[in-house]
Amino acid sequence: MLFRTLLIYFLLIAPIVLFAQSSEIGISLQGWNYQGDINPNTLPYVPETDFGGSLFYRYNLNNNWSLRAQGMFGQVSGDDRNFDERKTSNPLVDFKTIFFSLEGMVELNLLGRERRKLRLYDRVGKRLSFEELKQGGQTLFDEEGNQLNYKIKLTRPVSPYLTVGAGALFFDPTTHIEPENSANWSSKEREQNFSKVNFITPIGGGLKFYLNDRWTLGVEALMIPAFSDYLDGASDSRDPENNDWLSTLSLGLSYRFSEKDSDGDGIVDREDACPEIAGSIALMGCPDTDGDGIADREDECPLVAGLATLGGCPDKDGDGITDAKDSCPNEAGPAKFNGCPDSDGDGIIDSKDGCPSEKGTLAMNGCPDTDGDGITDGEDECPTEAGIASLGGCPDKDGDGVADKDDTCPNEKGLVALGGCPDGDGDGVADRLDKCPKVKGPASNQGCPEIEKADLAKIAFAIKNVQFRTNQTRLRSSSIPVLNEIVTLMDKYPDYNLKIEGHTDSDGKEDANLKLSEGRAKACYDYLASHGVLSLRMTHAGFGETQPIADNKTAEGKATNRRVDFKMILR
Repeated sequence: MLFRTLLIYFLLIAPIVLFAQSSEIGISLQGWNYQGDINPNTLPYVPETDFGGSLFYRYNLNNNWSLRAQGMFGQVSGDDRNFDERKTSNPLVDFKTIFFSLEGMVELNLLGRERRKLRLYDRVGKRLSFEELKQGGQTLFDEEGNQLNYKIKLTRPVSPYLTVGAGALFFDPTTHIEPENSANWSSKEREQNFSKVNFITPIGGGLKFYLNDRWTLGVEALMIPAFSDYLDGASDSRDPENNDWLSTLSLGLSYRFSEKDSDGDGIVDREDACPEIAGSIALMGCPDTDGDGIADREDECPLVAGLATLGGCPDKDGDGITDAKDSCPNEAGPAKFNGCPDSDGDGIIDSKDGCPSEKGTLAMNGCPDTDGDGITDGEDECPTEAGIASLGGCPDKDGDGVADKDDTCPNEKGLVALGGCPDGDGDGVADRLDKCPKVKGPASNQGCPEIEKADLAKIAFAIKNVQFRTNQTRLRSSSIPVLNEIVTLMDKYPDYNLKIEGHTDSDGKEDANLKLSEGRAKACYDYLASHGVLSLRMTHAGFGETQPIADNKTAEGKATNRRVDFKMILR
């Protein structure tokens, strides 16, 4: 009975298959499970998996939508003894149900029946279909109009899909109970007094693997609510409130039919304007040897891809002049220059322009000379200031041979070795850095003469020998000749200033010592000022007992700490 029904089913759809270009027929192997009164699990119980199969017909409406008619057959089974929570049931039930079904399904191919990873276009910006790319021979461009110079490998990927449908389920359960006379087993269950034909609504999804133009391998999972609680033959004695379910996982193989295509260009003869010559879909099956979207019979350059506006002839640089008439076919240019470019618009074509991206003059071979010094901007280190060639086109205001941009003293004639700055005393220290610009001195002393060793000895002597009356700021008479030597040194070294610092030992109170040291420093300051040393060249301060240079525990150390320091420093 089952075989006869399926045979009639497929005999009815055979004529459609033979004349439909987008038709497929297929077969699948299925694993079946059920969820219901005998199986307490929410998910399928794998050890009770049974097998079956299906025959189906698919009609592809377009690249994404398909209709499918199918017949499925198989069996499901179950046994209370396989589940611990059912082993104490009364009665214990095991069953086997043979079934077949007829369904109509709708499929949504989420990524399309055939697709490619790249979006590719022809010369006029039309996106090429998968079938067009299969023909080959085209010049390909990306979305931004860039020509692709590498080969494109087409692949048929996996396409996921969703499916839903409706149909009828024909089933016949065989049950065995233990004990056979269980009072819990209803008469309806015992006599199978229920409908064995039910409405079903399969829902699920899967993956399609496109092996080639004809063959497709598919994996599919379906959940099938049966709208019946008697798939297992049990209901009243178990859970009459909830219906049984079927679930299946299948592996299928389908074959796709097509109409006659004499030239093998992927366009059936009834839609092919040139049925005996392979061509492109865009040109209704007529050939386009150069792949420029213009049929060979209308193409003035049929072997080279071109533009419709130029009769199918190429214009690589897109300047409206065909390559055959263009003196610069790879660079866009105006007709007045015979298709050659003048990027900077200076009237000199780029190929003869020394500076094609900058507007220049004929005298400078098309290069600019902004400052008009006869040196092109590209070679001019100072392109906006007129200068001399020997200095790379840069100016030298003071004429010292150092360009102003490199001259630290651009308004004063100086020496190259000193960055263009003058050295009035010739000591190798530029005047701007020389604290004694009119007197020679080493760079280590900022261009000023160093104090002679003999004079340094006089200062050291003064520090030790300027004496005061005990606990007073009054100078002893022995200190006068010593201070007179300091006056002489200040006259000898006019570029130096003098710091006078008073110090005491640790005897007495700290505040009194500080006041005493300040008074003694001031006494020296006043004497030197009264003998011709400008007060502007001197400072004085007292530090009391805070800066000892010897041990205050000995009389000798204390005597050493009672002192006035004289420090000559550059202004």
